[in-house]
Amino acid sequence: MDKQSILKKLKAFSQRTVENGCTEAEAVAAAQAMQSLQDQYNCTLTELDISLTEYTKDSMSLGKKVKHPVWGALYGLQAFCEVKLVANGSKLTIFGQQHKVDNAMYLISLMQSSMELEFLKYKQSADYEEETFYHHARSIRSSFMNAMASRLCNRLEQMHRESRSNVEQPKASNGTALVIVADHALDDAFRKEFPRLRSGGRRHTSNRSAGASKAGRSAGDRVGLRSGVSGGQRGAGYLS
Repeated sequence: MDKQSILKKLKAFSQRTVENGCTEAEAVAAAQAMQSLQDQYNCTLTELDISLTEYTKDSMSLGKKVKHPVWGALYGLQAFCEVKLVANGSKLTIFGQQHKVDNAMYLISLMQSSMELEFLKYKQSADYEEETFYHHARSIRSSFMNAMASRLCNRLEQMHRESRSNVEQPKASNGTALVIVADHALDDAFRKEFPRLRSGGRRHTSNRSAGASKAGRSAGDRVGLRSGVSGGQRGAGYLS
């Protein structure tokens, strides 16, 4: 049988439970048949779901002539949301499972607005006034925004690592963690969709104003981020 047929049978067996109206004998027989099918084809229901996952892409603009500094947080967001990002000028394309693409777009918009709000508050402070004696206004904004984006990036990367290390990951039939199988499936689908692209690294920036940079890093800690979302749920919230 092909993967689609195996998946269909496995899902049908998985629905034959006492809770769904089957007798205990019928539920046991279905569980045994499901195990037999998995052993025969050396696979699991989750593995097949991963291999048959459908991917999508969506785009958003992050600036016109100049990219918004939130770009500095996207390396961490890509890992946290388990998506792939493609940049073309100020246009950003997000590739992955639909609910993960939706979550990534929400988080980017949230971080972008949070950065603007935090800088507005900083601009009204005495610390900002002091920095204007030594640095141009554009340098102060750049230093603040770049530092805040970098801090958000670091937090997203850390949350991603913790989400994987703190939970015992189920294994595929070959002993590989299913999250790794899913990562490879996303990589393969991405290469097929964008065969000529190369992977990009983390964005590095320079900050001239030490005071604005420090304030930006602190602001990055005030954005409330939550790990783990499902379709239709939001993954973060802004804390003033």
